[in-house]
Amino acid sequence: MAAPAYSYASTARTLAPQRERTRRPERRPDVRVVPGSRQRTQSRPLAGSSIKTAFVIGAALAVIAALCVARLFFAAGAASVSMETNQVSSNLDQARSVSSQLEVQTTSLANPERVKAEATKLGMVLPYDTATIVLPEDVVATTEDGSLSLSESLSRATGANAGK
Repeated sequence: MAAPAYSYASTARTLAPQRERTRRPERRPDVRVVPGSRQRTQSRPLAGSSIKTAFVIGAALAVIAALCVARLFFAAGAASVSMETNQVSSNLDQARSVSSQLEVQTTSLANPERVKAEATKLGMVLPYDTATIVLPEDVVATTEDGSLSLSESLSRATGANAGK
C-alpha cells in the first residue's frame, strides 16, 4: 500500500526523506542573461522645441500649398480670358470684313449707271414725260404733346380753318 500524503502523527523529519523520494526536482527555466542596455518599447516624449518646429514646418507647407492653388486658379482664369479675347477679336475681324463687303456691295447697287443697265436688261425704258404732284396738307392734326386732336382734324377736313 502506498504511503499517505500527509499524516498528522508523523513529524517533519520522518516525512522529509519520503518527500524527497516521491517529489521530482523542479527544472529551472533556460534563462540566459545578455549584457547590454535595455531597449525601450515605448517612444520617448518629444521635446517642446521639436513640436514647435514641426508645427511651423506644417504651417509653412500649408501656406505654400494655398499659394500654389491660388496661382493655378489665377493662371486658369487668365488663360480663359485670353481665349475669350482671341475669340472676340476673331469675331470682330470677321464682322469688319463682312461690313466692308456690304459697304462695297451697297455702293455698287446704288450706282445710277448700274441701275439703268439692269433696268434696260429687264426691258424698262425712261418715261416720256415726268410730272410733279403736290399733296395738300394732312387733315390729321396733333397737339403740342404729340396726341391726336379730333376737333382740329375735323375742322381741317371740312375746310373751316382754310383761312388760317
